[in-house]
Amino acid sequence: MRLLARMDFSKVSAEVAKEHPEWRYVSLAGELQSHAGRLVSVCPSGEYSQEQIFDILDEVVQRYPLDGFFINWTTMSEENYYKRYHGFCHCDACQTRWREYSGGLELPKGPQDANYARWLRFSRELLDGITDGARSSIVQRPPSACLILGKATEIVIQEVNNAVGRELWHHSTPDTISSWISYRPDVPVSVNSTSLLDMPYRMANEELVHFAQYLLLCISRGGYPSTYMMGTPG
Repeated sequence: MRLLARMDFSKVSAEVAKEHPEWRYVSLAGELQSHAGRLVSVCPSGEYSQEQIFDILDEVVQRYPLDGFFINWTTMSEENYYKRYHGFCHCDACQTRWREYSGGLELPKGPQDANYARWLRFSRELLDGITDGARSSIVQRPPSACLILGKATEIVIQEVNNAVGRELWHHSTPDTISSWISYRPDVPVSVNSTSLLDMPYRMANEELVHFAQYLLLCISRGGYPSTYMMGTPG
């Protein structure tokens, strides 16, 4: 048996967000991104993501002999769980980092902006920096601990699911696995397929045969299947 710690640094409690407004995601209109009024999204540019999470990881690895970490949802979220589009973060930290990166340009207002592709590169490099920092915190203690986060860690994880409004392609699972294995043949590819239909519809289960197809296609291409379930079992 191996024990992995699952952590999610994408949000903090409403109380913490109130104490540290500089950590929060802020839309172009000045709005926060919250879930059920209890969790508030933080920005990867802010101090929480750039410093605090590494302190948390250091504390955990010193206290517990874990075999690895899975860090969930490290991303520049443009929409929330309910598919409501909020756009890019425009917090002070984002604006400062973007101006330094772009040579003084204003942050894009949306995907239609001419600098959107450049912003995607900016955000990808920002998230890669968090991945590197997390690895540095974890691999030192204990040396054998693995990290599941992003493209460059010891285990690659991919989520494959249906979604309302998304064009259905039955071979998306094996296509994705094959691309990762071709890219880094020695790195295991963990493929997580949830039993729910879509994030905004968490209590609606996927059709049974379709769900089985995810797992079988994963195994057929050399991936490692995993799942979790919400809603009614059956």
